[in-house]
Amino acid sequence: MRALDWLTQILEVLAAVVLAPMFLGWVTQCRAWLQNRRAPGLLQPYRMMRKLLFKDAVIAGNASALFRLAPYIVFGAMVTAAAVIPSMGTRLPFSSAADAIALVGMLATARVFLALAAMDVGTAFGSMGARREMMVGFLTEPALLLVIFLASLISSTTALPTITEHLATQALGLYPSLAFSGVAFTMVLLAENARACRSTTRRRTWN
Repeated sequence: MRALDWLTQILEVLAAVVLAPMFLGWVTQCRAWLQNRRAPGLLQPYRMMRKLLFKDAVIAGNASALFRLAPYIVFGAMVTAAAVIPSMGTRLPFSSAADAIALVGMLATARVFLALAAMDVGTAFGSMGARREMMVGFLTEPALLLVIFLASLISSTTALPTITEHLATQALGLYPSLAFSGVAFTMVLLAENARACRSTTRRRTWN
């Protein structure tokens, strides 16, 4: 494996991590425009992250080790998912592990640990958020699997690099199934990105 391939792989992961907050800001702007209200700045998520980095962590007294490990597991699963998606190349070091079913599995792993961390505290609000998270996953993940399986049937493989190369190099043709899968994938994006993207923790002092 050439050093250039490893450099491209690292740049791919770094680009996904660095640009993710900007994508969140863009989604927030779109939601604000659709609601006919003033949109926050595109770089607002970066300002929030910088502010949160200088704050102490707020952890419930009855939280277990699962609650403390969940953020790292979720972040690791999402970074791994970004690494296997062929966004900057199809011959990268992680290409051998870039399988469509594995990608959905990593996204599901992040969702499960996020829900477990919400229920670990034992509050009604956390349990309600966990149920909502799993309900959205129950509705969107089968649709995402159907979209991926359609591309897999056309390419005769579940390897993401091979699917990308096949769809990019084949002759131009009309596939009504791809059009319907595009609509389904758009609905998945709307369901995933229309949820609340951030939460605020407030401290109250009672005298």
